[in-house]
Amino acid sequence: MAINDDIIIGIVFLITLFFLERKEADVKFYKNLEIKDLTVPATIFIKAILVELERKYPCRKAYSFEIKYYNTKSVMGKYFFNNNNMVIYLTRNNKLLEITDTVIHEYCHHLQNHSKKQDINFALKLYEREYENHPWEVEAREFASRLSLKILKKIIK
Repeated sequence: MAINDDIIIGIVFLITLFFLERKEADVKFYKNLEIKDLTVPATIFIKAILVELERKYPCRKAYSFEIKYYNTKSVMGKYFFNNNNMVIYLTRNNKLLEITDTVIHEYCHHLQNHSKKQDINFALKLYEREYENHPWEVEAREFASRLSLKILKKIIK
């Protein structure tokens, strides 16, 4: 006895819809988590992000990071190429996904800082004229957008 093609298509559609809705609810859950929802200090959360990054993308140079608890108007993080230091700016209402994205973005700058000295000098000079479309900024934003949700899910289980 053959099953009608319309019934099969309908069943496949319902199964697909179920998984899409479930995935969307999952993403919405992670997007709504805030720093105040953490059960550990923010420093431990940020270290967990960095451990995941180092595991997947090891680096040769040592780096440091510091957390500053105040809101800036323009950025949530900065990387200082001269001393390999990341600064992450936090408030109690920051979303965990935004923080994860920021840490990954700044870590990408640290990886870029492994380039040849002449490439680093050229890139730093270019920052004087161009920020938003600077190739290293574009790369860091893309790197962070690819990894942030995956790493956040892995950390928050």
